[in-house]
Amino acid sequence: MRTKWTIDKRKYLDKSEVKKLLKIENIEMKRGFKKKNYSVVRNWFTIILGLYSGLRVSEMADLKNSDFLIYSSCAFIFVRKGKGNKKRMVRIGNELVKTFIDFTRFKEKINISVADEMAVICKNNATAYTTRSLQLAFKKCARKAGLEPHYSIHSLRHTYAVHLYKASNYNLRFVQEQLGHSSIRVTEVYANVILDDAEKALRRLYR
Repeated sequence: MRTKWTIDKRKYLDKSEVKKLLKIENIEMKRGFKKKNYSVVRNWFTIILGLYSGLRVSEMADLKNSDFLIYSSCAFIFVRKGKGNKKRMVRIGNELVKTFIDFTRFKEKINISVADEMAVICKNNATAYTTRSLQLAFKKCARKAGLEPHYSIHSLRHTYAVHLYKASNYNLRFVQEQLGHSSIRVTEVYANVILDDAEKALRRLYR
């Protein structure tokens, strides 16, 4: 059975766009910490979470504080309810671990609950954010970074997948496990993006 959907450049950020987004969010983050502006710091965390975990927006909204499993040698996010109600473990790196710790400490300082059962991305009263609210927050961040308006928060998942595929030396199975795809055929759409890059490189050869 062939995959019915495709990934094109309008659905994921290239490295220069990722840098633009991270640059503006790091500036915003510093301002948010200094002024104790929770919404700014929360938006910064949301962007880092999306870029460094590839979670679906519904999975981001469902995250509890106890779902971050941080050990001395490795760290994971436990996805309780992925697509099709499937559970999975997503391996995460130091950048996201540090961001989660900083975000948690910030919430403690401004008296927002960080109890295990509470949502990670929450409102000032500790109630969970909706997927719609997260989508709007991303749009706000994207505008500040000067990104094209067609990008959505789901673009962070596609961005993660495309760049992880390259960074993992084209390990499609690893990408499949991280994203929680039931079939590797779905994950193969990201390999097709690399094939497009290769075709462009061949056309530019000796030019």
